[in-house]
Amino acid sequence: MRKILFSIAALALALAVGGFVFSHFLQPRLYLRVAIGADGGSAQRFMQSLAPLLAAERTRVRFRYVSFAAVADAARAMESDQIDLMIARSDIAPVKRGRTVVIMRRSAVALILPPKSTIENFADLAGKTVIIPVSPSQALNEVILDQLLDFYSVPRATVSRIFAPASDAGRMISERRAQAVFAVGPYQLGPLPESADAIRRALKEPPSIKEIPESNAAVAKLARFEAVEIPRGAISGNPPIPDETVESIALPVRLLASSTMNARLVSEIARVITTRKATLADMVPGAAQIEAPDVEDRSTALPVHPGAIAYFSGEQENWFDRVESFIYAGALLLSLCGSLAAWFMGRVRRVRHGRDDVRRRVEALMQLIAEAPAANSERRAAMALEVETAADWALREYTNGAIDGERYQLFEAVIRRARERLGLPMSVRQRLAAE
Repeated sequence: MRKILFSIAALALALAVGGFVFSHFLQPRLYLRVAIGADGGSAQRFMQSLAPLLAAERTRVRFRYVSFAAVADAARAMESDQIDLMIARSDIAPVKRGRTVVIMRRSAVALILPPKSTIENFADLAGKTVIIPVSPSQALNEVILDQLLDFYSVPRATVSRIFAPASDAGRMISERRAQAVFAVGPYQLGPLPESADAIRRALKEPPSIKEIPESNAAVAKLARFEAVEIPRGAISGNPPIPDETVESIALPVRLLASSTMNARLVSEIARVITTRKATLADMVPGAAQIEAPDVEDRSTALPVHPGAIAYFSGEQENWFDRVESFIYAGALLLSLCGSLAAWFMGRVRRVRHGRDDVRRRVEALMQLIAEAPAANSERRAAMALEVETAADWALREYTNGAIDGERYQLFEAVIRRARERLGLPMSVRQRLAAE
């Protein structure tokens, strides 16, 4: 019995360990559809840098890249459940399925002015020409410019726009073809530093960044923006641009996951991004700016994914939690197997005991059959009582399941033979009772 119980316990433990190993190491890979830009920009570099880190962390996640000409196309694809992950600014068209995993960075809005500019505020842009740096988001950036012009009551038609590379901004301003640059992006990468550097090189003096003094009021009116301060020297350190901290507004750039994605998978992605941020920063410029979203903010149009909430709130199961869960499940399984084994062994003992009783009683009846011809009347009466008692016992044990049908039939055959030898009719019990 001990060997059987040990075997059952070993089997239960093996099943628990096997389930853990399969669920964490042997499950098939899960391929996520990831949106990237057709120009091979920063989003593609980030996703391609993240993919091997996910593989190194033994997650099941693998990426399949889907190229889109514009972010708006990727947003529509997520809305129709054609992609699972994408990087987008907060001012994209509403994506009902989009849920925030992490904040990749914040794209600041900056009105960059040449040295000795006469433009004092946005109202002074009337009658001027503004350069909007060429980028995949240039149409969205023009919309932001229009929103700010509306906020400052400047007619849109009075401000001319030129779409040009950021590197041409200095030359165009020196040729008096434009008077300012309207750029949206991170401080140290992209159109902001490139435009500022182009102006500095062309005009031999650093440009200035126009402050948006009513940034909080602008944020209240312009959805999805945040009020920020651009620190002194954030765009360029030598000479410092800006030369003092200025107020402005910014758009968060988010890593979005489809709302249909499994929360545990999103938690794993958030964990790998957060814990391997330094590695990502070495491979992708700007990755050091990645930060956790505000899990308490429920007002945003791109709410935080439940999986990201679980991770950043400390509710995600870690490796030890999962091991503990499997151990607990294994213990329950072991307990169940133990109970089943105890029931089974009890039944085996009862059947074995019944089988031994049948054998002993059959042997006693066979001895009785052999002695019956030579027995006197008193002894034959005692033998008859023994036979009927044995018949009652057999019926009771058979009814309780202690002996099987085959042995019961064998016992009945022996009982009939004993009755024949003793010359007992089927109604012997009534006759004995009458005597």
